[in-house]
Amino acid sequence: MRRTSRPLFAVLVTATASRLATLALTFACDYLVTDFDSSSALVDFHECYDDADFGGERGTWVGSLFAASTTDRGEPSGGGALNEVLRRAVVWDGVHFVRICQCGYEFDNQIAFLPLWPLVMRTLQRAVLVPLSALLPSELRVSRAAGCALSGLVLSNLFFVLSAASLYRLARRLGFGTALATQACLLYAFNPASVFYSSIYTESLYNLLHFEALFHLFDDRESASALLASTALLTLATFARSNGILSCSIVFAVRMREALRILLGRVLATEPRGGEGGTGVAARLMGQGLLAAAQCLAVVSPFYFYQVSFQLGWCQKHGEALGNGTDPVEFRAEIDKMRFGWCEGSPLVPKVYRFIQASYWDVGLFKFYKASQVPNFLLAAPIWSCSLFELSEAIRDALPGDSWGAKLGAIKSLVSDRQDYELFVLCLHWVLMLAVSVLIMNVQVSTRFLSTCAPLYLITARLTGKKDKKAHLVWVVRFFALYGILGCLLYPNFLPWV
Repeated sequence: MRRTSRPLFAVLVTATASRLATLALTFACDYLVTDFDSSSALVDFHECYDDADFGGERGTWVGSLFAASTTDRGEPSGGGALNEVLRRAVVWDGVHFVRICQCGYEFDNQIAFLPLWPLVMRTLQRAVLVPLSALLPSELRVSRAAGCALSGLVLSNLFFVLSAASLYRLARRLGFGTALATQACLLYAFNPASVFYSSIYTESLYNLLHFEALFHLFDDRESASALLASTALLTLATFARSNGILSCSIVFAVRMREALRILLGRVLATEPRGGEGGTGVAARLMGQGLLAAAQCLAVVSPFYFYQVSFQLGWCQKHGEALGNGTDPVEFRAEIDKMRFGWCEGSPLVPKVYRFIQASYWDVGLFKFYKASQVPNFLLAAPIWSCSLFELSEAIRDALPGDSWGAKLGAIKSLVSDRQDYELFVLCLHWVLMLAVSVLIMNVQVSTRFLSTCAPLYLITARLTGKKDKKAHLVWVVRFFALYGILGCLLYPNFLPWV
């Protein structure tokens, strides 16, 4: 084995070991502790509803991704104990992902869950598990929904291991040495939201796409292949999680650095002019602007067209069901009763995702700020505190000095140093994610939400070299360990750990 591949191999082994440990602890806690909520019984693996959105003339292009024949909707016999084990593994958001994998989008509240993850689950289930199940005796076969659950568990853990490798590659590209990059991956392997990376959740897939996209985006060669790879991966990440649209801030910052380098090279002669006139500089600046716009449009497009699909398909279908001759007042009353208020207005200005999140999960600016939610704020406090502390350290290191002159000089140096600038950009993206978690979303999701930020692990690893930060570092590591263990206890038993 080459010396350069040994650290990466160690990262893969550590990530795999962390998944095995997390799975073992999670299933042990599930076996030993009685479920707080019996909602897991919802995953009864019954057949799909006849009027589900399977594509077709009444459906949407999203529904067509999950299209199934009539014979594909039933459930094979058999399964027994294995089905029961898999059923118990399907809790919280996993209930929705398994159902979408099995049946497509049947209910409006499922629109809150983007399609890439259940689609990947369904692909493995149909391509591998169904043929394999046919070769097994009936008592070992799994139902179609149980197959979706098994696919989700296998893929989530596999994608996590691969995402750890991508994080290592990203850390090395940002100038981290082998030891620091490995430490960052060790922290990631046992992060405070660890249980979700071994469950039927989107985080593992999203991080694999996001970290790998950043690795290509930060390629200083600016090759066409790296540009296409980063854009494609960020686009797929948005097809998995809506917060992928926030990656546009990273794309914009990268393009802005190139524009600033062009300007500084022209004004301060830090780059050879080579006879380039003002027109050439303007053309290069315009090129960076157009490139940023094209990349951001690509990144946002899955989220936009996903919503438009439902606005066009479902609203038309339910409008026809209510009847074209219905009195407008009665029609509005029926729409409100069905929680389909998002059908009003132009479908090209979609609001379905925001409407669903607000109606079912109370998501919105300051909507979660209620006295009854104080326990959830306490649950989110450690990750917020950790983020604020590490962000302040990172920004202080990137922009040293107290005077404006010193700050401006630091900014110039930052723009000149690609690796420091890119890490700083990731920290600014982290700030944006933190603001969303504090102001808009369900605060109890903050730990899981912010665990997708690469600098959470990169900055923590870098703090290991600062002796005066040892006490803070110990607190962070204890937080990681405590929340990692608590998650394995609370999550599988339908206790408030989402």
